[in-house]
Amino acid sequence: MKTGDPIDHHYVPRVYLKRFVDEDNYFHQLCKQYRSISRKTTRQVCYEKNYFKIQREESKIIRGISDDYYIEKNAFTSQENSYSDLADLISQKQEVSFKMTRSQLELLLATLVTIKRRNPTTRDSLTNTLKKDVSAGGLEERFKPYMGLARRVDKVDPTIYLRKMKEEFINEPSKAEDLYTGSFIDQQSTIVKKVTETFLLSAIQIYHAPTGHEFFTSDNPGFVLSGNEVINFGGLGDSYLFGFPISPTVCLIIDSDKIAQQSVDGFTIFPKVCTEEELERINWATALIANKKLFMKDRDYMANFRDRYMK
Repeated sequence: MKTGDPIDHHYVPRVYLKRFVDEDNYFHQLCKQYRSISRKTTRQVCYEKNYFKIQREESKIIRGISDDYYIEKNAFTSQENSYSDLADLISQKQEVSFKMTRSQLELLLATLVTIKRRNPTTRDSLTNTLKKDVSAGGLEERFKPYMGLARRVDKVDPTIYLRKMKEEFINEPSKAEDLYTGSFIDQQSTIVKKVTETFLLSAIQIYHAPTGHEFFTSDNPGFVLSGNEVINFGGLGDSYLFGFPISPTVCLIIDSDKIAQQSVDGFTIFPKVCTEEELERINWATALIANKKLFMKDRDYMANFRDRYMK
């Protein structure tokens, strides 16, 4: 590590969290386990040491990079630099629908999807699934169509290499971890692109909090509602509602039952002041999906929520 390399890596970007702070740049944190409330800055939350650090030399060689901290320094710059302007655009309190260009909306949605992918819950799910798949013979299954060709060309039994790769995945956790972190190097992630395209099929709504109420966020922002089930991230094949708090007064909502309205000048965005019941449902889902911590601007509002729903 070079002097000055960033080691506190925020999996929830600070540019997102800053929209929930007060005039002194603090917000209130509610610990789900202990029900305690404390005052924090965005720098103090949602980070892990060396979270995006590339661990293996071979991973850097394959990607053609030399810096262990390449991902933290470069991978999210474009999205994070654009986020404030896009969030400002959708946060204006309007009584009528307005337009966003396709490129603006794609960038905003891709940023929110990436925030979900950056989270430790997603990381653990993806790496554990990969390890289980390899242990269960996933590598052999994927290479089966090419085994005969490999034997003819390389003049050796390819199962020797497959066994070695399998042993590395099982015995060296950093192998799967680098596959996860390395996926952020690709500027056009296939997963992010597919989810964004799915979202663009449905109407984008902007909920504004009713007077006297506010949305809060967490160390794992964003959720999917499918029927009565709250899902961290998935369930997009059926009828769903995707929610992502943007600020104490604004939450982005995508309802798959409502078709997107698109024209040559962009997508139509539908703002509305939500009901208290809708706001309560969003905050309840946010709290359920949170890993350990909730963040809110107003301490009294947070204490009231805790006393009502977290007994």
